[in-house]
Amino acid sequence: MAGMLRVYRSLVDRYPYTTQILATGVLSTSGDLIVQMIEQRNKQQLTINKRRAAVMAAIGLGLTGPLCSVSLRYLHLFKIKPLPSVAVDQLVTCPIILSGFVTIHPLLSGIRWEKIQSNLWTSFTQLQLRAWMVWVPVQLCTFFVVPYQLRVLFIQVVALFWNMFLSYRANSNNMEISGDTPMVVPPTYKQPRPQFQPLPVPTTSIREE
Repeated sequence: MAGMLRVYRSLVDRYPYTTQILATGVLSTSGDLIVQMIEQRNKQQLTINKRRAAVMAAIGLGLTGPLCSVSLRYLHLFKIKPLPSVAVDQLVTCPIILSGFVTIHPLLSGIRWEKIQSNLWTSFTQLQLRAWMVWVPVQLCTFFVVPYQLRVLFIQVVALFWNMFLSYRANSNNMEISGDTPMVVPPTYKQPRPQFQPLPVPTTSIREE
């Protein structure tokens, strides 16, 4: 493990952006795959939704990875102190990433923009509040304790579990927005067909004269 960390740190020193972005993409994809396996744990045959995993990979490679890498890089270069670094990360970087996520994920998943727009603000605010509960303590540890070369890796290891939550939450929301949420239909009971008794046929007696 120590050898792997040394290799990773040397790669970050030589290729800071590429190494950190690729690590983010791998961990984002892994989080979704783990969620898919958990969701299908009771099935005999595992079926991986490749498009769903590819969406998380694209977001990790094209959104989360670059923004985190650039943000951490400049906070380090300008020698920003830990508390202001946490404030910048949570008040600037984090909202940008989450607003992009709640927009890009459903778009890449095939949801129409009109349906995304109607639920956009609610999805963002709920996710942002949960993100602050998780990431403020994590980032305090990141900027006070973790060396710069290992910061993105440390963040992404924690983000593996965060991505599992994001993947589950995003795909649940996509089902609700698209109207594909399975509904629990109450059982229907067949009422017994009413039994009709034949009406008595009136009999007329012919009176003999």
